[in-house]
Amino acid sequence: MRSNCWLLRYFRFQLIVALSLSFGVSGVALGADGAFGDRVALVIGNAAYKVAPLSNPRNDAQAMTALLQKAGFAVDNQLDATREQLAEAVERFGKAIKDPKVKFGLFYYAGHGLQLDWRNYLVPVNATIRSVDDVRQQTVDVSQLLKYMEEGKGRSFLVILDACRDDPFAGAFRPPVKGLSQFDAPVGSLLAYATAPGGVAMDGSGENGLYTSNLLREFAVQGAKIEDAFKRVRLNVRLASQGRQVPWESTSLEEDVYLFPVEKKKLTEAEREQHLDQEIKSWLRVKSSTDQTALANFIREFPSGSASELAMARMNRLLAMQSANERKRMEELRNQLALAESARMAAEREESERAAAALRAEQALATARTEALRAEAARVKALAEAAALREQELAAQKAAAAMAEQRAVEAAQRLAELDRAKQAAIERAAAERNESARQADALRAEQAIAAARAEAQLAEAARAKALAEAAILRAQELAAQKAATAMAEQKAAEAAQRQAELDKAKQAVLDSVRQAEAARVTEKEKAQLVAQLERIAPESAPVVGPTPYSKGFSEHQRRYAVGDEYVYRVIDSLTKISQPLKMTVSAVNLNDDRVEYNGGQYSSDMMGNIVSNLRGSFNTPRQFYPAELFVGKKWRSEFKQVRSNGVTFTFRYDLRVVAREEITVPAGTFNAFKIEARGFNMQLGAALARNIWVAPGIAADIAHETRVTLSSGTIEQYDRQELVSMVTHR
Repeated sequence: MRSNCWLLRYFRFQLIVALSLSFGVSGVALGADGAFGDRVALVIGNAAYKVAPLSNPRNDAQAMTALLQKAGFAVDNQLDATREQLAEAVERFGKAIKDPKVKFGLFYYAGHGLQLDWRNYLVPVNATIRSVDDVRQQTVDVSQLLKYMEEGKGRSFLVILDACRDDPFAGAFRPPVKGLSQFDAPVGSLLAYATAPGGVAMDGSGENGLYTSNLLREFAVQGAKIEDAFKRVRLNVRLASQGRQVPWESTSLEEDVYLFPVEKKKLTEAEREQHLDQEIKSWLRVKSSTDQTALANFIREFPSGSASELAMARMNRLLAMQSANERKRMEELRNQLALAESARMAAEREESERAAAALRAEQALATARTEALRAEAARVKALAEAAALREQELAAQKAAAAMAEQRAVEAAQRLAELDRAKQAAIERAAAERNESARQADALRAEQAIAAARAEAQLAEAARAKALAEAAILRAQELAAQKAATAMAEQKAAEAAQRQAELDKAKQAVLDSVRQAEAARVTEKEKAQLVAQLERIAPESAPVVGPTPYSKGFSEHQRRYAVGDEYVYRVIDSLTKISQPLKMTVSAVNLNDDRVEYNGGQYSSDMMGNIVSNLRGSFNTPRQFYPAELFVGKKWRSEFKQVRSNGVTFTFRYDLRVVAREEITVPAGTFNAFKIEARGFNMQLGAALARNIWVAPGIAADIAHETRVTLSSGTIEQYDRQELVSMVTHR
């Protein structure tokens, strides 16, 4: 797109300068000696700007110079002109076109341009624009060129402006309005712009810009009318740019102009009829088509045919539908971008929150680890204390057992000794003493045994007490060990819980990283979505209101709905008798491009062109309305009407939009375009004169005047139809 073209042009400039030297294209200067023929041209290609340099203008200007020289023009070729050079060249051209011998003057400019206060300015390569005053002081006003043309009566002029107009000063100064302002062409001239007012021109993929490359191709066609060539150029550029660039013309040419004229054989009536039949057959094949290519081919083949405006209007509707779909898709893409941006911001917020959570988790983990170390130290200490208690219990138990064993051994020894003493006593008593002595000895032995037994019992009680004390110490050690283990387990559980929380936090961080990565992918997708948005076509057709230098522009589009009602009064201009006429929409068929009124009494296409009425039907709609409305627009309409009695009449009209003016009718006051139609009924030899007033956005004529004059001079019909009221249901 030319809005970005300067980024590439800087790097290609030196190469282009070198190549330009090898072309050797130099025009004949339009000097004061008047050494030129009946065709003169001024061609300017400005590329070497201090800021925002361009690449294609030099190529465009050189190629245009070569083509014009081939067409017999004396060409003043200016490349990278300063303000002084540009002003001097425009002045030379202005003097040249005043020469009586000059019949055709052509001005071509490729470079930066801008508008200010509805006036257009050409930017020299040495301009340094930082303010509004700089614009007026350092540029060249196109109005000066138009003034020269207005003074050159009786000649044909062509002005072509192929200007890259988006930020030509790299931000140092931004014009309040982009693009160029529309000017209505002076009488006998055609003004052509690379794109619509306020629009941006596009670069071509080759050596020339998109617009000029198509100009060069169509201008080179032998025998092609200039206006037909521009129609093809506009169509080609519009389709190539997918509706983003719509070339613009304003014409007031009073005759057919050719760059390469060829002598054409005048067709006989039979040949003309045959040509019309061929065109109608071709039109019937594509009239309901949704294939833009088929319609484009028809327009290229019949650029000024009797159905060319019908075809262009259908093309406009298709492009409008495409634009509506594109705008819908654009809205969807914008929503996707908004969602992507929202997701990105949410991901950033979540990432920040998760990073904070991870930090808190790390801090909690550090605390948990410290507490776990403390718990482990407490557990080790408890185990050590329990081990010491166990050692003490074991030592006490071992001492008690040793003492008990020692006492048991001693008691056993005493019992053994007592048993031996008892046996000895018994033996002595048996041997030496009498029975009483033995009894006394036995009593003493028994007493000794009882005493030994008591000591043994005391020893056993001491051992049992020692074992009980050891059991108590063991129970205390086990309780202490259990408490230490429980505490350690609790600390371990708490540490595990904190570790789980940390792991969760870490996972959240990982998720955040993944989402951040996804957000980065979304950024890539965002760039892709933005690129898609840039490629989407804007509105297929701009609507430009009136300016101090133009009456404005509008596509002729009508919209109907069943139940729409239009009431007219029809005034006979001869008798002054007025009669009402009510037209009620009874059916609308978009696919068939057909609107029916009053239950089928009348029918038209979606432009309002009559297809049938009470008198008969037409082989193709009478082309009374152009695809675009602007002052100077002209076209032709040729059609056949089969009357209800079977008689066929052929009608031929030349039509032109002659003015934009306010008109007052019973329905109100409207700012309307006035269409002037002049034609013939070939069979009756009747002269036909119609004046039609149409207002953008109103699906009905504001007024319609008809005058039919027979070959005898008799006025057969002379009436005026005015809109009284309307009711719409859209």
